[in-house]
Amino acid sequence: MPAKIATEAKKIIQPYLDSIFYDKSKETMISIEIKGSEDSEEVKKQKQMLILIAEQLKKIVQDSEFSEFLDVDLTEIAVDVQFKSQGKKLSSRHILGWLKGKNIKPSSYIVVGDSPSDVEAAEEFFHQDYDVTFGYVGTKDLPKQPFKTKTASEFFDKGTVEILDEIVQD
Repeated sequence: MPAKIATEAKKIIQPYLDSIFYDKSKETMISIEIKGSEDSEEVKKQKQMLILIAEQLKKIVQDSEFSEFLDVDLTEIAVDVQFKSQGKKLSSRHILGWLKGKNIKPSSYIVVGDSPSDVEAAEEFFHQDYDVTFGYVGTKDLPKQPFKTKTASEFFDKGTVEILDEIVQD
């Protein structure tokens, strides 16, 4: 990740450090995340901060020499800046390669995600002609997809359990 972009991201979040943090554990991306809270109003406030931070980061990336290589993704709990060549599609390719190396041939795949950007993981299976179902457990609207999707009535962890229970029963 370009140091210039990381430095700018760290500057942007300075006023919000009581609610937002720079996740130093992420090695291939910049990830600015909410701290979360038991208070739903506090979480709502933190998510509003993320929106402002995402807008600023998009401008910084667009105005940089890295604009054709980087994406800014606003998720439920974070703003991520990552290389376009990395991400969920690459993870799916790694999983498929690992399975092939182990001579494991599933008849279908399940991808569960809480952000519309998680769809690209399922897209990779679909584009390689595998049967895939995307289970959506997020709060934003999910655009129509060319593969099977299931949208949970609950969100996040509870939604994941709901999706998996439904698929197992099918």
